[in-house]
Amino acid sequence: MDEKLIRVLKKALRKTTTSRIDKLFDLASSEQSSISEIKYASNKILELQLTVSIPVLSHHWYRARPISFPHTEIDTLDKLLEPPADKCRPGRCNLEGKPCLYLTNNPQALVKEAQVGVSEDFIMLQFDKIPDEKMGLPLIFLGVSRKHLANPHKLDTSYEELIVNSLDKQYEKHLYIETKLHEAFVAESNDTLTYRFTSILVDNLMETPGIAGIYYPSIATSGTAKNLALLPGQIFNKFNAKKAFYYKSVGTSEWELSDSAVIDDNNIVRWGYKVDPDLPKPIGVKKINPSDPDIFIAPWK
Repeated sequence: MDEKLIRVLKKALRKTTTSRIDKLFDLASSEQSSISEIKYASNKILELQLTVSIPVLSHHWYRARPISFPHTEIDTLDKLLEPPADKCRPGRCNLEGKPCLYLTNNPQALVKEAQVGVSEDFIMLQFDKIPDEKMGLPLIFLGVSRKHLANPHKLDTSYEELIVNSLDKQYEKHLYIETKLHEAFVAESNDTLTYRFTSILVDNLMETPGIAGIYYPSIATSGTAKNLALLPGQIFNKFNAKKAFYYKSVGTSEWELSDSAVIDDNNIVRWGYKVDPDLPKPIGVKKINPSDPDIFIAPWK
Protein backbone atom coordinates (compact mmCIF):
# COMPACT_ATOMS: atom_id res chain seq x y z
CA MET A 1 0.00 0.00 0.00
CA ASP A 2 1.21 3.52 -0.83
CA GLU A 3 2.93 4.75 2.37
CA LYS A 4 2.73 8.37 1.28
CA LEU A 5 -1.02 8.05 0.79
CA ILE A 6 -1.37 6.49 4.24
CA ARG A 7 0.58 9.33 5.86
CA VAL A 8 -1.63 11.92 4.17
CA LEU A 9 -4.79 10.04 5.21
CA LYS A 10 -3.67 9.66 8.82
CA LYS A 11 -2.87 13.36 9.01
CA ALA A 12 -6.31 14.25 7.62
CA LEU A 13 -8.01 11.94 10.13
CA ARG A 14 -6.04 13.41 13.03
CA LYS A 15 -7.18 16.90 12.08
CA THR A 16 -10.86 16.03 11.81
CA THR A 17 -13.46 15.18 14.46
CA THR A 18 -16.56 13.00 14.57
CA SER A 19 -18.57 16.22 14.75
CA ARG A 20 -17.00 17.38 11.48
CA ILE A 21 -17.72 13.97 9.92
CA ASP A 22 -21.36 14.21 11.01
CA LYS A 23 -21.65 17.63 9.39
CA LEU A 24 -20.29 16.29 6.08
CA PHE A 25 -22.84 13.45 6.07
CA ASP A 26 -25.63 15.85 6.99
CA LEU A 27 -24.66 18.13 4.10
CA ALA A 28 -24.41 15.20 1.67
CA SER A 29 -27.82 13.81 2.57
CA SER A 30 -29.87 16.97 3.10
CA GLU A 31 -32.78 17.68 0.75
CA GLN A 32 -31.78 21.34 0.90
CA SER A 33 -28.23 20.70 -0.35
CA SER A 34 -27.35 21.58 -3.94
CA ILE A 35 -25.61 19.10 -6.25
CA SER A 36 -22.36 21.02 -5.86
CA GLU A 37 -22.66 20.85 -2.06
CA ILE A 38 -23.28 17.10 -2.20
CA LYS A 39 -20.27 16.62 -4.48
CA TYR A 40 -18.12 18.68 -2.10
CA ALA A 41 -19.24 16.66 0.95
CA SER A 42 -18.85 13.33 -0.87
CA ASN A 43 -15.33 14.16 -1.98
CA LYS A 44 -14.38 15.23 1.55
CA ILE A 45 -15.79 11.99 2.97
CA LEU A 46 -13.80 9.91 0.49
CA GLU A 47 -10.64 11.88 1.32
CA LEU A 48 -11.02 10.59 4.90
CA GLN A 49 -11.76 6.98 4.01
CA LEU A 50 -9.26 4.26 3.15
CA THR A 51 -10.67 2.38 0.15
CA VAL A 52 -9.05 -0.86 -0.93
CA SER A 53 -9.99 -3.04 -3.88
CA ILE A 54 -10.07 -6.75 -3.06
CA PRO A 55 -11.32 -9.79 -5.02
CA VAL A 56 -14.78 -11.08 -4.08
CA LEU A 57 -16.07 -14.39 -5.35
CA SER A 58 -19.47 -16.10 -5.25
CA HIS A 59 -20.86 -19.14 -7.01
CA HIS A 60 -23.91 -17.16 -8.13
CA TRP A 61 -25.24 -13.62 -8.50
CA TYR A 62 -28.84 -12.71 -9.31
CA ARG A 63 -30.65 -9.91 -11.11
CA ALA A 64 -34.37 -9.18 -11.59
CA ARG A 65 -36.26 -7.26 -14.25
CA PRO A 66 -39.95 -6.39 -13.70
CA ILE A 67 -42.04 -6.82 -16.85
CA SER A 68 -45.54 -5.85 -17.99
CA PHE A 69 -45.51 -7.62 -21.36
CA PRO A 70 -45.20 -11.26 -22.54
CA HIS A 71 -41.99 -12.68 -21.08
CA THR A 72 -41.12 -14.38 -24.36
CA GLU A 73 -40.34 -10.93 -25.79
CA ILE A 74 -37.18 -11.14 -23.66
CA ASP A 75 -35.32 -13.16 -26.27
CA THR A 76 -31.74 -11.89 -25.96
CA LEU A 77 -29.47 -11.50 -22.95
CA ASP A 78 -28.93 -7.76 -23.42
CA LYS A 79 -32.60 -7.15 -22.55
CA LEU A 80 -31.87 -8.45 -19.03
CA LEU A 81 -28.72 -6.44 -18.40
CA GLU A 82 -28.22 -2.76 -17.53
CA PRO A 83 -30.28 -0.30 -19.61
CA PRO A 84 -28.71 1.77 -22.40
CA ALA A 85 -27.42 5.18 -21.35
CA ASP A 86 -30.29 7.09 -22.97
CA LYS A 87 -32.83 5.15 -20.89
CA CYS A 88 -30.87 5.02 -17.65
CA ARG A 89 -32.55 6.66 -14.66
CA PRO A 90 -30.66 7.60 -11.48
CA GLY A 91 -30.20 4.78 -8.98
CA ARG A 92 -28.57 4.14 -5.64
CA CYS A 93 -25.17 3.73 -7.29
CA ASN A 94 -25.50 5.46 -10.66
CA LEU A 95 -26.18 8.90 -12.05
CA GLU A 96 -28.74 9.48 -14.77
CA GLY A 97 -27.35 8.36 -18.13
CA LYS A 98 -24.51 6.31 -16.53
CA PRO A 99 -25.75 2.72 -16.26
CA CYS A 100 -24.34 0.01 -14.03
CA LEU A 101 -25.36 -3.61 -13.50
CA TYR A 102 -27.08 -4.23 -10.15
CA LEU A 103 -26.81 -7.73 -8.67
CA THR A 104 -27.40 -9.42 -5.33
CA ASN A 105 -26.06 -12.61 -3.75
CA ASN A 106 -29.49 -13.43 -2.28
CA PRO A 107 -32.42 -14.12 -4.65
CA GLN A 108 -34.88 -13.53 -1.81
CA ALA A 109 -33.82 -9.87 -1.77
CA LEU A 110 -34.53 -9.40 -5.48
CA VAL A 111 -38.19 -8.39 -5.30
CA LYS A 112 -37.45 -5.41 -3.07
CA GLU A 113 -34.09 -4.55 -4.60
CA ALA A 114 -35.58 -4.43 -8.11
CA GLN A 115 -38.66 -2.60 -6.80
CA VAL A 116 -41.00 -5.22 -8.22
CA GLY A 117 -44.62 -4.19 -7.74
CA VAL A 118 -46.82 -6.30 -5.46
CA SER A 119 -48.75 -7.63 -8.47
CA GLU A 120 -46.01 -7.35 -11.10
CA ASP A 121 -44.34 -10.19 -12.99
CA PHE A 122 -40.55 -10.36 -13.16
CA ILE A 123 -37.67 -12.28 -14.69
CA MET A 124 -34.71 -13.45 -12.62
CA LEU A 125 -31.35 -13.79 -14.35
CA GLN A 126 -28.75 -16.05 -12.74
CA PHE A 127 -24.99 -15.60 -13.20
CA ASP A 128 -22.70 -18.58 -12.54
CA LYS A 129 -19.03 -18.49 -11.70
CA ILE A 130 -16.81 -19.48 -14.62
CA PRO A 131 -15.36 -22.95 -13.84
CA ASP A 132 -11.93 -22.87 -12.18
CA GLU A 133 -12.17 -19.11 -11.56
CA LYS A 134 -10.48 -18.38 -8.23
CA MET A 135 -9.82 -14.66 -7.90
CA GLY A 136 -13.22 -13.05 -8.25
CA LEU A 137 -14.15 -9.50 -9.19
CA PRO A 138 -11.99 -6.59 -7.95
CA LEU A 139 -14.44 -4.56 -5.86
CA ILE A 140 -14.36 -1.63 -3.48
CA PHE A 141 -16.16 -2.23 -0.18
CA LEU A 142 -18.47 0.66 0.54
CA GLY A 143 -20.45 0.90 3.73
CA VAL A 144 -19.97 -2.80 4.44
CA SER A 145 -19.14 -3.06 8.11
CA ARG A 146 -16.87 -5.95 9.07
CA LYS A 147 -19.48 -7.16 11.56
CA HIS A 148 -21.74 -7.92 8.58
CA LEU A 149 -19.12 -10.01 6.82
CA ALA A 150 -18.38 -12.85 9.20
CA ASN A 151 -18.43 -14.31 12.64
CA PRO A 152 -15.10 -13.53 14.31
CA HIS A 153 -13.94 -17.16 14.28
CA LYS A 154 -14.41 -17.41 10.51
CA LEU A 155 -13.28 -13.98 9.47
CA ASP A 156 -10.30 -13.68 7.21
CA THR A 157 -8.58 -11.01 9.26
CA SER A 158 -5.96 -10.00 6.72
CA TYR A 159 -8.04 -7.18 5.23
CA GLU A 160 -9.05 -5.80 8.61
CA GLU A 161 -5.51 -6.07 9.93
CA LEU A 162 -4.26 -4.17 6.91
CA ILE A 163 -6.51 -1.23 7.77
CA VAL A 164 -5.84 -1.38 11.51
CA ASN A 165 -2.08 -1.55 11.05
CA SER A 166 -2.07 1.14 8.38
CA LEU A 167 -4.19 3.68 10.25
CA ASP A 168 -3.11 2.81 13.80
CA LYS A 169 -4.74 5.28 16.22
CA GLN A 170 -6.90 6.75 13.45
CA TYR A 171 -8.63 3.44 12.78
CA GLU A 172 -11.63 4.28 14.99
CA LYS A 173 -12.43 7.34 12.86
CA HIS A 174 -12.19 5.20 9.74
CA LEU A 175 -14.66 2.76 11.29
CA TYR A 176 -16.96 5.63 12.27
CA ILE A 177 -17.07 6.84 8.65
CA GLU A 178 -17.67 3.31 7.39
CA THR A 179 -20.60 2.94 9.79
CA LYS A 180 -22.09 6.21 8.51
CA LEU A 181 -21.69 4.97 4.93
CA HIS A 182 -23.44 1.73 5.85
CA GLU A 183 -26.36 3.73 7.26
CA ALA A 184 -26.58 5.72 4.03
CA PHE A 185 -26.69 2.60 1.86
CA VAL A 186 -29.40 0.85 3.86
CA ALA A 187 -31.56 3.98 4.20
CA GLU A 188 -34.93 3.93 2.46
CA SER A 189 -34.59 5.36 -1.03
CA ASN A 190 -35.73 8.86 -1.91
CA ASP A 191 -34.96 10.21 -5.37
CA THR A 192 -34.24 13.66 -3.99
CA LEU A 193 -32.14 12.54 -1.04
CA THR A 194 -30.56 9.09 -0.77
CA TYR A 195 -29.89 8.54 -4.45
CA ARG A 196 -28.24 11.93 -4.91
CA PHE A 197 -25.67 11.30 -2.17
CA THR A 198 -24.86 7.64 -2.82
CA SER A 199 -24.87 7.91 -6.62
CA ILE A 200 -22.50 10.88 -6.61
CA LEU A 201 -20.17 9.17 -4.15
CA VAL A 202 -20.13 5.91 -6.11
CA ASP A 203 -19.65 7.70 -9.43
CA ASN A 204 -16.44 9.13 -8.00
CA LEU A 205 -15.23 5.67 -6.90
CA MET A 206 -16.10 4.07 -10.25
CA GLU A 207 -13.24 6.05 -11.77
CA THR A 208 -10.71 4.07 -9.68
CA PRO A 209 -8.40 2.25 -12.14
CA GLY A 210 -8.72 -1.53 -12.28
CA ILE A 211 -11.98 -2.01 -10.37
CA ALA A 212 -15.08 -3.83 -11.59
CA GLY A 213 -17.47 -2.02 -9.30
CA ILE A 214 -18.78 -1.55 -5.77
CA TYR A 215 -19.78 -4.06 -3.08
CA TYR A 216 -22.39 -2.62 -0.71
CA PRO A 217 -25.17 -3.63 1.73
CA SER A 218 -28.62 -4.71 0.57
CA ILE A 219 -31.31 -2.31 1.71
CA ALA A 220 -33.92 -5.08 1.34
CA THR A 221 -32.23 -7.15 4.05
CA SER A 222 -30.87 -4.25 6.14
CA GLY A 223 -27.38 -5.15 5.05
CA THR A 224 -27.47 -8.93 5.60
CA ALA A 225 -27.37 -9.69 1.88
CA LYS A 226 -24.83 -7.92 -0.31
CA ASN A 227 -25.21 -6.15 -3.63
CA LEU A 228 -22.93 -5.35 -6.52
CA ALA A 229 -23.01 -2.30 -8.74
CA LEU A 230 -20.77 -3.17 -11.68
CA LEU A 231 -19.44 -1.22 -14.60
CA PRO A 232 -20.99 -2.47 -17.87
CA GLY A 233 -19.41 -5.69 -19.14
CA GLN A 234 -17.33 -6.44 -16.04
CA ILE A 235 -19.48 -9.35 -14.86
CA PHE A 236 -18.48 -11.44 -17.87
CA ASN A 237 -14.81 -11.45 -16.85
CA LYS A 238 -15.64 -13.94 -14.07
CA PHE A 239 -19.23 -15.13 -14.62
CA ASN A 240 -21.57 -16.51 -17.26
CA ALA A 241 -25.32 -15.97 -17.61
CA LYS A 242 -26.86 -19.32 -18.55
CA LYS A 243 -30.33 -19.37 -16.93
CA ALA A 244 -33.38 -17.11 -16.65
CA PHE A 245 -36.67 -17.62 -14.78
CA TYR A 246 -40.09 -16.06 -15.28
CA TYR A 247 -42.07 -15.45 -12.09
CA LYS A 248 -45.76 -14.69 -12.54
CA SER A 249 -47.76 -12.75 -9.97
CA VAL A 250 -50.49 -14.88 -8.38
CA GLY A 251 -51.67 -12.38 -5.79
CA THR A 252 -50.46 -9.49 -3.68
CA SER A 253 -46.75 -10.07 -3.04
CA GLU A 254 -46.99 -13.68 -4.22
CA TRP A 255 -45.26 -15.20 -7.24
CA GLU A 256 -44.82 -18.61 -8.78
CA LEU A 257 -42.20 -19.89 -11.20
CA SER A 258 -44.05 -20.07 -14.53
CA ASP A 259 -41.30 -20.66 -17.11
CA SER A 260 -37.56 -21.07 -17.35
CA ALA A 261 -34.95 -20.58 -20.03
CA VAL A 262 -31.42 -21.45 -20.99
CA ILE A 263 -29.14 -18.86 -22.58
CA ASP A 264 -27.04 -20.21 -25.42
CA ASP A 265 -23.55 -19.21 -26.54
CA ASN A 266 -25.02 -16.60 -28.87
CA ASN A 267 -26.81 -14.95 -25.92
CA ILE A 268 -30.24 -16.07 -27.14
CA VAL A 269 -32.76 -16.64 -24.33
CA ARG A 270 -34.60 -19.89 -25.08
CA TRP A 271 -37.78 -20.25 -23.02
CA GLY A 272 -39.54 -23.56 -22.38
CA TYR A 273 -36.58 -25.45 -20.94
CA LYS A 274 -37.05 -27.10 -17.55
CA VAL A 275 -34.15 -25.84 -15.47
CA ASP A 276 -34.08 -24.91 -11.80
CA PRO A 277 -32.51 -21.88 -10.14
CA ASP A 278 -29.49 -22.67 -8.00
CA LEU A 279 -29.54 -21.76 -4.35
CA PRO A 280 -26.96 -19.20 -3.28
CA LYS A 281 -23.68 -20.63 -2.05
CA PRO A 282 -21.18 -18.90 0.24
CA ILE A 283 -19.54 -15.74 -0.93
CA GLY A 284 -16.02 -15.00 0.18
CA VAL A 285 -13.25 -12.53 0.56
CA LYS A 286 -9.70 -13.46 -0.40
CA LYS A 287 -8.95 -16.47 1.81
CA ILE A 288 -9.81 -19.92 0.40
CA ASN A 289 -11.46 -22.46 2.67
CA PRO A 290 -8.84 -25.25 3.05
CA SER A 291 -11.57 -27.91 3.11
CA ASP A 292 -12.93 -26.83 -0.27
CA PRO A 293 -10.64 -24.84 -2.58
CA ASP A 294 -13.60 -23.89 -4.77
CA ILE A 295 -15.56 -22.19 -1.99
CA PHE A 296 -14.31 -19.16 -0.16
CA ILE A 297 -15.06 -18.47 3.51
CA ALA A 298 -18.70 -17.48 3.94
CA PRO A 299 -19.06 -14.12 5.65
CA TRP A 300 -22.71 -14.64 6.50
CA LYS A 301 -22.50 -18.26 7.79
